[in-house]
Amino acid sequence: MMTLAKCPLCLQTFEDMTEEGFENHKKFCREREFEEIRHRQEVADTLNQFRPMTLKEASETLGVTVKRDQVTKTFLLAGMLLTYTEQEQLNILMAAESSAGKSYLPLEIAAYFPSEDVQELGSASPTSFFHEVAGSELAEWDAEHKIAKVHLENKIMIFLDQPHDQLLQKLRAFLSHDKKEIRYKHTDRSQKSGLRTRTVILIGFPTWIFCTAAFNLDQQERTRNLQLSPETSPDKVKEAQRLLLRKKSNRDAFRDFLQEDPKRQELRERILGLKDAKIRDVVIPDTLTTEIERHWEEKHTISIPRHVRDLDRFLSLVKARALLNYGARKQIENNRIEATLDDLEEVIELYGQIAQANELGIAPQVYEIFAEVFCKFPNGADKRDILKEYFAVFHRPLSQKRLEKEVLPALEASGLVDEAPDPSDKRRITYYPHPLGYISSPETENKQNTPEGGGRVQDETLEAVPLLHPQVKRTSDIDAIMRGDNSN
Repeated sequence: MMTLAKCPLCLQTFEDMTEEGFENHKKFCREREFEEIRHRQEVADTLNQFRPMTLKEASETLGVTVKRDQVTKTFLLAGMLLTYTEQEQLNILMAAESSAGKSYLPLEIAAYFPSEDVQELGSASPTSFFHEVAGSELAEWDAEHKIAKVHLENKIMIFLDQPHDQLLQKLRAFLSHDKKEIRYKHTDRSQKSGLRTRTVILIGFPTWIFCTAAFNLDQQERTRNLQLSPETSPDKVKEAQRLLLRKKSNRDAFRDFLQEDPKRQELRERILGLKDAKIRDVVIPDTLTTEIERHWEEKHTISIPRHVRDLDRFLSLVKARALLNYGARKQIENNRIEATLDDLEEVIELYGQIAQANELGIAPQVYEIFAEVFCKFPNGADKRDILKEYFAVFHRPLSQKRLEKEVLPALEASGLVDEAPDPSDKRRITYYPHPLGYISSPETENKQNTPEGGGRVQDETLEAVPLLHPQVKRTSDIDAIMRGDNSN
């Protein structure tokens, strides 16, 4: 029997209590304290979900393993957040040279998402893709109709190295969100039956991320995808080297560091909360719709067909920003939330950094080559001059084959570059830059996309107006072309 005892946890004093009773009391106090701590943590986690978070802040969290590349990693995160909506998923094309990190970025960002929602493929031809998905856990076999139904809704599909765009061409209808269920047929060869037709139904929509070193894609693929490129500046490479040194020096310590990072944990929990919330869609209220229309028409005074898809992606990005803050947004019936002016304003700022390249239909890295290399030759340059300047600017060589097969066709298709024989030496092909390019804005409209020195006004309803340099001989009469008269 204890004559006097004071509990160290609740600080109560007890008289005439047995030792066993005192120990039971302390056990009760400890359990109550643990329960209070757990409750406070749950409250803190809930408040974190409702705490406003900007895309810039999320980008800083991603910066633990993805150095620089602020715009690219932000748009990748936004695209993946849209995975959990009903039909706002994006198609993203990561186009860049070898070793630039085009597959590293989506893999690192996908690590914040539940592993069961991420599907990774090294590469796939159209036939092999349908074979792969039809036999995966995503497929169900309809024995009566002999059809494989593949459920891709709310999945992130990452193709790590696509050497060509054949699969993109095959999936055009699905990537355009024409229908949620699209039937595909492909042939299958067996020793007993020879060629047989297989039917696969793709059920969507997923988030598609295609990583490729190819720049010269068909126009239909360029308009269906949001094109991104990793940064390749020396400063970014140095930071990536430091990260690699830290990671490979002690992998276990680096893994523990990532797991203990509170901001990474917060972002992961927010994404898990978004998935569990099952938000179907984000409503853009009338006030924001009016503001978006005003802003878009101010930046695009002349409308062209591809602007429909560009605007569609812009609206989806506004919704992605709202999804990042789903806990702080107004809830609407049928599992929907409402976007705010903050969502729109941040997306306007971010989209402006990729608009020029994307609305010209080229990868940001190709546009960078044009701005940093081609534009230094206002009077034109041949391939040798271009390759020399590329090396001087980027401190690495560009092969002539890649210049001819990838870079030049992309720039010519966008109307940023055209070629013509050198007036002084017809054997020499000269490439002339047109820095204004075509993006229908007040600045380009006023200058009519015509280089200084004159020239005909082109048809500005075209998606990529081919601009002629003043030194290139031009036909003044379209009828002469129709007659086959080249005397001009």
